[in-house]
Amino acid sequence: MLCFKRNVFLRTALLIFIVIGLTSCVEVKQQINLYKDGSGDARLEVAVQEMWAPQVVPELKSDMPKEWNIIEEKAKEGKQVIIIGRKFKDISELNDGETEYAFSSERKGFMKKSYNIEIKQLKSSDMPFPYEVTIKTPGSIEETNGQKISSGEVKWSLQGLRRGTELTVKSSAFAMPDFAALKDSFNKVFNSVFYREAIVFLRDDNLWVMDSDGKNERQLTKEGVGSWSISRDGKIVFDRFVLFRGKDMTDLNIYYIDSVKDDAIKRLTGDNKSITPLISPDGKKVVFQKFRWGGETYIGSGEGIWTVDLRSGKQKELLGVVPIPDEIKRKRNELSARFREGEMDKKRWLRDKNLIWSYDGKQLLFSRFYKQGGYVTYIVALEDRHHPVAPPDEFNPGALDLYGSKMLYFDNPSFSFYIYDLNTKKPYLLAKNIFIMGILHFSVNTLTKNIDSLTRYISKNSLA
Repeated sequence: MLCFKRNVFLRTALLIFIVIGLTSCVEVKQQINLYKDGSGDARLEVAVQEMWAPQVVPELKSDMPKEWNIIEEKAKEGKQVIIIGRKFKDISELNDGETEYAFSSERKGFMKKSYNIEIKQLKSSDMPFPYEVTIKTPGSIEETNGQKISSGEVKWSLQGLRRGTELTVKSSAFAMPDFAALKDSFNKVFNSVFYREAIVFLRDDNLWVMDSDGKNERQLTKEGVGSWSISRDGKIVFDRFVLFRGKDMTDLNIYYIDSVKDDAIKRLTGDNKSITPLISPDGKKVVFQKFRWGGETYIGSGEGIWTVDLRSGKQKELLGVVPIPDEIKRKRNELSARFREGEMDKKRWLRDKNLIWSYDGKQLLFSRFYKQGGYVTYIVALEDRHHPVAPPDEFNPGALDLYGSKMLYFDNPSFSFYIYDLNTKKPYLLAKNIFIMGILHFSVNTLTKNIDSLTRYISKNSLA
């Protein structure tokens, strides 16, 4: 299947075997290693019995094209083995008029690419010898008509090369997301949210709305806004908690505006300890934290994370006390001991911060600030709320966003930007020597006009 010009290298050598019916005296193995960009390398191993080697090996060497090199020659188990190989930038470079090679790739979703490999035999060979083909693919194999021998390797055992024979394999692998679309956001208004034909923004601690062309400004709130969130269909939720605005925080409740076209404000909670609301991607419910204000000390205490249904107004506790992973607790306690501070206590946290929905609304990412030990990031599935997961400590405090099992993470000490895979427990470096201000989100659809928050990248070397 991997043939040189006019197949002289095998035709001449194997003619003797065909005539006397001894094709089993030769073995041919082909190995192709493919990379994500379609480049790779190919190897061909021909093993013949030692008695026929003086005739076969010279013919093979004399017909070998200049792109190929001899890798190894050796005697093994009564046979003479010659291994030749070459590299290629595109697998189609292996086409020889008798066999056609094709490779293609396409993006599937935000962080996945699929790869398709096809090998077609255009002409039948008059050499019915055993031929083994092995391909190492980029990523994990999903479909093939060969024998899968590992997650990324497949093999075919052929008896001769017949016209119409097709070898196919399809694989997929993680692909770095394209953040080029974020460049268009750098010079836009900071802390604004675009919704269809309206822009909602914060001015002087109150929410305003205007048309997408900047006309018809209108004030939505008048009594102050702390944290706020907007859905894709224009629903708005907010609280009135503004730290340091006053020691006596008399209104710690969540409010709701059904549409940017509607000025009516409804109160969702009345317990005077509900803050930091975040509306779900489908616009049906809101997640928030219960928080007891500490008065003159400016230090409060957390009382868990809750959800409220926007239609019924029914509240439900999502998380209360959360177990701290032993390894994280050990490391934080060792650090606290150096400063003679107390140990971490899962029941004593000051607040929950950076609540972030996954884009399918099935998971929640948040950071809990403990009285001793600092922030710990957790991920909780709404269908399995009793088993939150905390990433390892080195990929914990700087969590920015969540998409499936992938978590955006910024490492402040090294000024590096990563994606951490919670399933494989492996980090993927995206960029070095950058500084992030604000909150960065995955761009699930590069066509969307919605901007949850704007991110400014500043070179570490440019910081004064």
